[in-house]
Amino acid sequence: MSIFLKILIFCLCRLFIIFGTSYLLFWVFRVPFFQKYRIQKQPRFAAIPVFEFKWSLVSVCIQSLVFYTIFIFCDKSIWLSLSSSEYLISILGYFIIYDLSFYWIHRWLHQAWMYKHVHLTHHRSHNPTPWASYSFHPIEAILNLLYYYVYVLIFPTNIWLFISLVILTDFGNLAGHLGYDFFPKTNQSNFILKWITTPTHHNLHHQYPQSNYGLYFRGWDKWFKTLSQRSMQD
Repeated sequence: MSIFLKILIFCLCRLFIIFGTSYLLFWVFRVPFFQKYRIQKQPRFAAIPVFEFKWSLVSVCIQSLVFYTIFIFCDKSIWLSLSSSEYLISILGYFIIYDLSFYWIHRWLHQAWMYKHVHLTHHRSHNPTPWASYSFHPIEAILNLLYYYVYVLIFPTNIWLFISLVILTDFGNLAGHLGYDFFPKTNQSNFILKWITTPTHHNLHHQYPQSNYGLYFRGWDKWFKTLSQRSMQD
């Protein structure tokens, strides 16, 4: 089996296991216990999850190509063992690069032409499901993956760390598009939680697109004056 085919299977497995299982649990079976945590109560258009799933498949294929080029670029170095300090530095570096690049790319995608011709694909999901996590126009899918190249150029990594970071990123994206928020309602009074972009924070962005561009760290929106006033109540 070729390396690319293995990477493609890995990416498809992530899509179906992480996002597919979440979609079934929260949007098909709708386990009663979780319903009190649902962010938006209104029903969805039945065609939207199909639309989200279609574009997610496209994004996963693009992601597989990007990961393949990284694997080839890194060659044998991706199998190197790392020290504890290198693991810590690489993990912190990864999420800082990802979150900061996401914020500014996301803001750019909301400029008139880019929004209308590219980012609107993602914003068809006003009330997103897990499938919306990777429901991107191909151009946006590529832009959202460029940080991986920056990461492997700057920080030490290996195949197991890389896989772990990819899966952690999946769960981070899932949290923002699940449609449910399990954070305590008093998070604004908590010193740590008030700096985190809760699922409600990102869900509000899907409802009101001109604010809340950050993904993990709420500070970007606070510092650059793009925080929705509604987020102060989530």
